[in-house]
Amino acid sequence: MQELGEIASIKSGVGNPKIEKFEMKNYQRVRLLSGEMINYTGIIQDVTSFEEVWIPDNLSEHFFLRKGDLLLQTRGSTFRVSIFNIDESDQSYIVNSNIQVLRADSDKVLPEVLCYFLNTKAFLEKVIQRTRKNTLLITAKQLSKIKIDIPEQQIQEAMKVLIEKQAQLQRETELLLKKRLEYSESVFFDHINWEFNDAQH
Repeated sequence: MQELGEIASIKSGVGNPKIEKFEMKNYQRVRLLSGEMINYTGIIQDVTSFEEVWIPDNLSEHFFLRKGDLLLQTRGSTFRVSIFNIDESDQSYIVNSNIQVLRADSDKVLPEVLCYFLNTKAFLEKVIQRTRKNTLLITAKQLSKIKIDIPEQQIQEAMKVLIEKQAQLQRETELLLKKRLEYSESVFFDHINWEFNDAQH
């Protein structure tokens, strides 16, 4: 088993005092991703609603997200892990300090595989052991010391294929559920309108 800090770098997001809502001199405009945008399955949703904010130029490169980064919601009542898979070539993205950014060493572990292990019940139990009672507040240093059992590269490659298929099925299922809900609401309101109009005659 290896410590998490041996197979990935871990850093906190940008602290709120460094984030400005309006344009300022020597500040750069970026898009802010919050924990609320990561759903219960770890999928980043509603990417069109990113909040645009400004951070100091001298902080920019350090905090910019890269494709493949793992985002860990480590404060509050929910522990969620997601992979940042948004193309950042045309826009810079950051997260706030409620999220830890984990960048996997690809020579040791694939991001998709590491994300899978971090979302397991076994890992969550290790996190809970290191947090305060009734909260999931955990630091980057504490996370880096948690040990995790990573399989050899060949097994990781096979796992990645299965993980990607599972993620695709989750996205398709959520889309179908959303369409079903929209249809049910449409039928319901059509029925209400019909009842109302019928009562007027």
